[in-house]
Formats: sequence, C-alpha cells, structure tokens
Amino acid sequence: MTERRGVGVSGELGREAVADLAALAEDCGYDNFWINVNRRDQDPVGLVAAAAGRTKFEIGVGVFPLDRYTPDEVAEDVAAAGLSDPRFIFCISSGRATTGILDLDRRGIEALRKASPKSRVGIGGYGPKVLALSGAIADVVNINWMTPERVGWATEQIAAGAREAGRPMPALYLYHRVAQGPNAADIIADELTRYRSNPVQVKHQATMGDPHFIGIAAMTREEIAPQLAPYLGICIPVIKPKPADPTDVADWKRLVRFFSPKG
Repeated sequence: MTERRGVGVSGELGREAVADLAALAEDCGYDNFWINVNRRDQDPVGLVAAAAGRTKFEIGVGVFPLDRYTPDEVAEDVAAAGLSDPRFIFCISSGRATTGILDLDRRGIEALRKASPKSRVGIGGYGPKVLALSGAIADVVNINWMTPERVGWATEQIAAGAREAGRPMPALYLYHRVAQGPNAADIIADELTRYRSNPVQVKHQATMGDPHFIGIAAMTREEIAPQLAPYLGICIPVIKPKPADPTDVADWKRLVRFFSPKG
C-alpha cells in the first residue's frame, strides 16, 4: 500500500504562495494539502479556491476556530464560493471557547454540511468528549501534537463514538511538525512550548507527560522515515514544515521538497 502523506502550510502566506505550494506538493507526491488559518482576514475560503485551481488532490482547512468565526459565518463563506467537492475537507474546532464546546462543534458541522454537501467536514480536538463526538458526526478528525501512543488513545475514543452512532470510523489526519538543519529539534521544541499559552494545550500536553519534543528533526532525508514510521498505519500524517522565517516562500518550497514522499 502506498504511504499516505500530506503537507500543511500557513494561510498567512497568501493566495499566490499557497497555490504555488499546493501545486508543488502534488508534484512531489503528497496526496493531501492543508491550509492552517486562525484569523478571518487570512481568507481561508479564497485560499482553498486558489489551491484547488492548480491541483486535483485533497485540500483541507485545519481549522476554522469557532471562537473567532460563528458557524453561520463559516457556512456563508463556503457557500458563497461554491466550494462543494469530495476532495475538499473543512474542519472546525471550538478554538479557545471554554463553554458549550460540544454544541458549538455540532452546529459547525451541521452548518458546513448544508453549505457544502459534497465536501467532507471534520472536527479538530484533543479531549475524550470531543473525539467521541467526532466519531459520531464527522467525516474527518484533525489532531495535533500527539505522540504515537496518544494517537492510539485518540483512535479508541473516536471509534467508540462512531460505534455508538452506527457510523464508520472517520479518517484521522495528524498535524506533525518537521524541521531540517542542525537546530531543527530546538525549533520544534520551542513551538511545542509556545503552544502551552493555550490552557487546552496545557492539559493536553500534561496527559502525555509534557514531552519536550514531538515531530521530525532531520539533517538528511534518510532520517525522516524512522521518525515517521511509528505513525504510519494509525493516522495520515500531515507534515507541518517550520522554516526559520515563516514568510520565506522559497524556504517553504525547499522544505516541502525535502520532506516529500518522492524526494
């Protein structure tokens, strides 16, 4: 079986760069491409449309944070752009909302299904209740910052929700940070630490024993496969390159090539 591997890029790069990176990723053998957004002014729907115009593979948004968008706003944007196709994946999360999280996720999924009936919809989250809900109502689950052991645990929660709802298991995509160079491990470890500004992340990382590092740090391509191997077969890894300068499109392209299935 061919290994499934995706790549995710920042929505801050803008339409032209995201479209170029999507086309490059498809040429490099990735079979899915994700756009990370956290602000409305990053124009996630426009970014998907731009990437779709240059490619034929899966394109996902991970994720629309519903503490900054309402479910209706997300749905209106998607519907207005006419984005409804099986290769599109629209994922939502509760963001930093602290109350009514499960209801917010339900409303987000319902709104997106109406707005884009041919596309797949998904939920991003960490806790057992959100993961079980994902299994019960979502087509895709988007997870983040997880050790292989925690992915296994998450799979159990999702599968339990799917069984209870009488549904098939949703596809599981994992955002997985990667960096290349002599300070690659430090780059990833620093980002993992920065995520602890989010109370949800504090709790999530504590469940894994507050690991210092989760990701792939490599100097050569030969170092990639052994670090990726524990995740294969339990999820679809979506590598998230970490360029030294997050606005350097040329470095994004270099890293997309370096970590690609084809090389």
